[in-house]
Amino acid sequence: YREAQRWSHRPRPGLALLRLAQGRADIAAAMIRRQLEEGTSPAVRAAMLPAFVDIMLATDDIEAADAATVELESRAEAAASPLANAVAEHARGALLLARGDSRVALDHLRRACGLWEELEAPYEAARTRVLIAQACASLGDADGAALDFEAARWSFEQVGSAPDVARIDELTRAPPQAADEGHSLSRRELSDLHELHELS
Repeated sequence: YREAQRWSHRPRPGLALLRLAQGRADIAAAMIRRQLEEGTSPAVRAAMLPAFVDIMLATDDIEAADAATVELESRAEAAASPLANAVAEHARGALLLARGDSRVALDHLRRACGLWEELEAPYEAARTRVLIAQACASLGDADGAALDFEAARWSFEQVGSAPDVARIDELTRAPPQAADEGHSLSRRELSDLHELHELS
């Protein structure tokens, strides 16, 4: 990212997402907010909005994530392309999941996953599968959640994304008492996933 900056290529939204992955969500949020406010071109803004939604959800700014999701949906409607639709469906599903509406979130997330698969985008499909797994777990479907977690983990391994593999391992191995510390899963759901992982 430093090398890109030296050559006048601004590392956005990659650097903000890196800070988020490092657990520095507040820095990531400040960075991507500033970048969006800089009057970027429509194409650059469209590329940054999905990351903006992810970061806003990570910092519990549901209102900002909602506004960005609406913008993504508007762009998808205008573009009428599978890629734009996949991005918008993923964002809407993630937003609904964060709001606790897992059942409706699943509809959007499954559509997004299908579109990613049609586009042959395994990493994006795997990211969506993680959310599908979390939605299934929140609805009491521990078996379905375990299957989607396993499928997502395999995909992340295939593309060499070690941080995402580690995140799934953390989600499925977390002790029950961690459920109130930022997880969307209940104590019982985390316990069920832990037992399923141990049996696999």
